[in-house]
Amino acid sequence: MHVYTASLLPRWRAILAHRWKDSAMRMVFGSMLLALSPAASLAASTSSPPRPVLADPCAPSTDFRPPLTKVYHLKGGGTLVFVAVRHGDDPATRALLQDAFARDKPTDALVEGFAASRSMDPRYQGRMVGYAQRRTASGHPDELATTIKLASDAGASFGGWDMSAAEDYAASVAQGFTLDDVIGAHLIRRHVNPFAGADGGALDSELRDARTVHGIEGFDYAAWYRRHYGDSFDDANGTPCGTGIGASIVAFETAERNRRLIAVLQAHVGPGKTVLIEAGANHWLALRPWLQSISDRVT
Repeated sequence: MHVYTASLLPRWRAILAHRWKDSAMRMVFGSMLLALSPAASLAASTSSPPRPVLADPCAPSTDFRPPLTKVYHLKGGGTLVFVAVRHGDDPATRALLQDAFARDKPTDALVEGFAASRSMDPRYQGRMVGYAQRRTASGHPDELATTIKLASDAGASFGGWDMSAAEDYAASVAQGFTLDDVIGAHLIRRHVNPFAGADGGALDSELRDARTVHGIEGFDYAAWYRRHYGDSFDDANGTPCGTGIGASIVAFETAERNRRLIAVLQAHVGPGKTVLIEAGANHWLALRPWLQSISDRVT
């Protein structure tokens, strides 16, 4: 396994500087950001067909055995390689990503967990590289670190397809959820047990993100959880498939993130391009009907 070291930092910085001087790459990400802008959203709401219908990621599926790879040969030209991953240091996921880069030679790679709206910023790309370095050096690279490293080694562009934490908060509050409920839902999603003491800084992190919407002094997570769920912690309620307010918020945000992924893909794909998407397997389940509808064949 290749391990990043501090001596590689100058090479990474040089690569990033060179890439962001490239006008074609700026046009790709510029087009992507334009597609995600408020003006574009307004235009889409008034002149475009209805948004793609997303499948229920919690519906039973007989052929759902992640991790898996599906290759979509698009009707308008170009190819999407969707690697539906298991999160974490998963050897089977890592092998699928390595095989996809070797076989399909993607020109672009889009990863979960990093914001599409910030992927044009070289400093943010540097943050992505730093994450990949730390995880790989630890001996436990996850799917994000693996994808970023493979893309860089192959000379492919890479960026995030996801929403930022601030965008999650803004969307949920605009939808009518209270800020306290969004904070609680996010903490459950992060598997933070409110009755177990230390949270590894998760609450402080969520409060920082929540304050991008409006001011909040603090949050009594245990009291909030007890009010909604009682005294028994169940992190399934931080998934779209759980129950109660936490699951409702996560289900809403998951659908918004899936629509963001569709918008980013639409900005990237085209004849002669092969785009690799790294995303959790439930995202693939939700997008599967749409992906099939835009493809001539799937392998």
